[in-house]
Amino acid sequence: MARMGHKGLSIAEIVVGLQIFAVLALIAVPNVIQTMQIYTLRAAAREVYSDLQNTRMGAVMEDHRYRFLLVDSQTYQLHDDVNNNGIIDTGESVTTHSIASDAPGVTLSGTSTVTYLPDGTVLSSGTITATKGTHTVNIVVSSGGRVKVVYPTS
Repeated sequence: MARMGHKGLSIAEIVVGLQIFAVLALIAVPNVIQTMQIYTLRAAAREVYSDLQNTRMGAVMEDHRYRFLLVDSQTYQLHDDVNNNGIIDTGESVTTHSIASDAPGVTLSGTSTVTYLPDGTVLSSGTITATKGTHTVNIVVSSGGRVKVVYPTS
């Protein structure tokens, strides 16, 4: 409380203000961490979605098979299967992507190989699941080759 002739705050008022700020910060931190995990997970899912779409477009434009191969929980490959034999041969383009640097802590699981045919369809439908902590996002590939990202409803 200010007295006549004195301006500013007392030490007690500053301490009380800092304590209130600290309590509010402690309440907000878990929400911020959870939100950051969700944004990181969604970014990784969008990256996989985009690469699946590009794989599909490559198969249609080049008129031969393209494959999406899940190598491990953080790495996948895009294979331009020029001779349509399902094997990476010398001279065929293979691009390896790792989500570890852009989306740390996100893991991928599910369908290990998605093969796009020249008409844009796939040999078999599948789902790739991206996970971070307790959150998951599914990237679903239909038999018609359509790719969609399915976010949890809750």
